[in-house]
Amino acid sequence: MILRAALPASLRENAHRLSERFYLDAPGWYRHPEDVPYLPVVASAVWDRQVIQATYRRWKEPTEVTRRLEPHGLVLKAGIWYVVARCDGVMRTYRVDQIVTATACDCGFAVEPGFELVSHWHTYLADFHRQLYTGRAVIRLSGEGVRRMRHLLSAAAVTAVETVGVADADGWVRARVPIESADLALADFLRLGAEIEILEPAELREQAARTIKAMAAIYD
Repeated sequence: MILRAALPASLRENAHRLSERFYLDAPGWYRHPEDVPYLPVVASAVWDRQVIQATYRRWKEPTEVTRRLEPHGLVLKAGIWYVVARCDGVMRTYRVDQIVTATACDCGFAVEPGFELVSHWHTYLADFHRQLYTGRAVIRLSGEGVRRMRHLLSAAAVTAVETVGVADADGWVRARVPIESADLALADFLRLGAEIEILEPAELREQAARTIKAMAAIYD
């Protein structure tokens, strides 16, 4: 509804017709949709190739910054809206729900030469994952663990198991998988219970052993 309101009048009729036949329920289960008050402003600027002045909230200091954005496209990923925009000559990606204020400027912009939204987004995701998963762990999964991993492990770990995993004689699958950090990896791995064994690094295996012993003591 929000995005449709930002469309030109000539396209709203077709958008309404599509909404009668298709429904995208993007957010995951048990997750409330984020408030995105400036999505109409951003969507309109994307459509009209119009510059916007935006205040953006980020994780590092200063937490709020003002940016002059040339929005090239919108992407909906797992229920979250992202805008791909040129800022100071560089293509960047911003979460629309982190935009605190946004005002359309009375000026347009020329699209980045050769820009194609889908290919740019996939390149961005690949770079993001390379920077995110800087560690590695070696794990063994039972047959049941392999079946359940899609719901419990990261997409990067699942892909590694499926592409480079090697089955042992006992039917367990051994693989080296990317991890973001030891703490986050341990939390994910323990969700598989006795269907997984952490082999490397030694520090992560020892951390898992300590955690499992502490859990067992609670139920002893």
